[in-house]
Amino acid sequence: MAINFLELWIGDRLRVIGTKTIGTFEGMDSQSVAILKINFIKQKFHIDHLEFAPEESLSEPDISDIICSEGKNIKKIRLDKIIDLHIENLNPDYSNQIPDRILSYQIKSFEKFITDHKSLGSDHVVIIHGKGDGILRQQVHELLKYKFKARMLQLIHEDGATEVWL
Repeated sequence: MAINFLELWIGDRLRVIGTKTIGTFEGMDSQSVAILKINFIKQKFHIDHLEFAPEESLSEPDISDIICSEGKNIKKIRLDKIIDLHIENLNPDYSNQIPDRILSYQIKSFEKFITDHKSLGSDHVVIIHGKGDGILRQQVHELLKYKFKARMLQLIHEDGATEVWL
C-alpha cells in the first residue's frame, strides 16, 4: 500500500518496498519523489515504492541503551536520541495554549531531554524544532551553546532540526 506523502514527517522511518532497505525521510524533491537518508547518504525514491518501516526492523535504531548497575540490580535505560519539540508531539493538550506557555513547555521538555542524555553519557542527539519563525530554534541553540556547552551544532532537514554533539 502506497504512502500518502501528506502523512509523512521529517525523521519517519521508511522501507523500500520489496527490500530490507530502511532510511529516514528527509523531505520531498517533488510531489511524488521522496528523499531518504540511508547510511548517511541521501537517495531519491518514488513515493509509491516506499512503506513505513516496522518498528522491529529499524536498521539504524534511534535509541541508546545504557546499563546502570546498582549493586545486584541492573537497570536498562532507553532514551530516544531524537526529540520532536512540536507541541502536537510533546503534549497535544497544550495545542490551544498561548504561544508563551507553549514555548515554555517546549523549552522545559528540551532541557530535560538534554540533561538526561548528558547525565547518561550520550554524545549525539537530534532536536526537531521546526522551521517556523525560528524563536524556538534560537532559544534551543543558545541553551545548547551556553548552558549545556555543546561541542557542535549542525542544522539539518532544511533547517527544521539540529544535530547536536554534546
